[in-house]
Amino acid sequence: MPYAIRSTGSFIQVGDDYQPLDGETLYEDVPQWAYDAIEAARVHEEMAAIEEEWRNHEMAFIANQMTAIEDEDPTALPGTINQWKTYRIKVRAWVDGVPNYPEAASRPVRPS
Repeated sequence: MPYAIRSTGSFIQVGDDYQPLDGETLYEDVPQWAYDAIEAARVHEEMAAIEEEWRNHEMAFIANQMTAIEDEDPTALPGTINQWKTYRIKVRAWVDGVPNYPEAASRPVRPS
C-alpha cells in the first residue's frame, strides 16, 4: 500500500485509490528523508523547550540584576542599566524563527 507523505515528513498509509491532498506526494515506501525530517522536528522541539526555559529564567535574572544596579549593590555584575536593557530586548527576542535558534551557543550574551 502506498504512503501519502507531506513535506514535513509526516506520512500516512493510504489505499491504492487515494487522491493526494495539496502538499502530499504518494510513495510506495516511506523514504529515509521522511524519517529524518520527523526526527529533526522532534529534536528542534526539545531544544526549543530548553531555550524557552532559559529565556524565562534569564528574564528574571535580568530584572534582579537591574534592581541591583539601581540599588548600587556592590554584588551587581558588570554593565550599565542601558546595556542590561539592550540585553533584555535580545533575550526577549530569542524565539523560534530567529537565525540559529534554538542553538544554545547562539544565545544573546550578557553584558560584561
